[in-house]
Amino acid sequence: MTLAVPVFDEATHSYTTPDGIPLISVTQALVSAGIIDTRWFDEQSAWRGSVIHKICEYHDRGILKESSVDPAALGYLDSWREWCHRTGFKPKRVEQPTYHPTYFYGGTPDADDDQFDVDRKTGACADWHALQLALYSNFHANARARRRIIVRLQPNGKPITQEYTKDYARNLAVGLSAVNVARWKRER
Repeated sequence: MTLAVPVFDEATHSYTTPDGIPLISVTQALVSAGIIDTRWFDEQSAWRGSVIHKICEYHDRGILKESSVDPAALGYLDSWREWCHRTGFKPKRVEQPTYHPTYFYGGTPDADDDQFDVDRKTGACADWHALQLALYSNFHANARARRRIIVRLQPNGKPITQEYTKDYARNLAVGLSAVNVARWKRER
């Protein structure tokens, strides 16, 4: 199955179908439904997450100029490299905007291949990560069989892994409920 590719506006972080239908993003859905508490996101953590994601993306694409990386960020990159080395993970898609043509939501998974959906985090794991990954897995035909993993990147170069192996159907149902709540709110 080919993944559905939306039109993605990076400036507004918004997704539309190729024929112009607005989509709810995974993050918008979880925030709108009150599942993600944004009070814990500050400028520093947002900046760190953005920088580390970009460094890992460039690494995965083979275009990273390591000499340009702030030494304070190298440990996070080493965490990602260590996890990939340990598991043999080689991303097939990196930061590729995708949408679900039936449920009309979009998202940009950090990295995936034919078996794994992987999201990189620089902070602590949260319960909502299971919902996020279930929605990302749902982009694929073999959604239930996919491995859903959070890799917490650490400044000391040692990754911490959280795999979500249970309750896929329930996590997907809650995630899709959040998408529907967000759409309902948007329509009002």
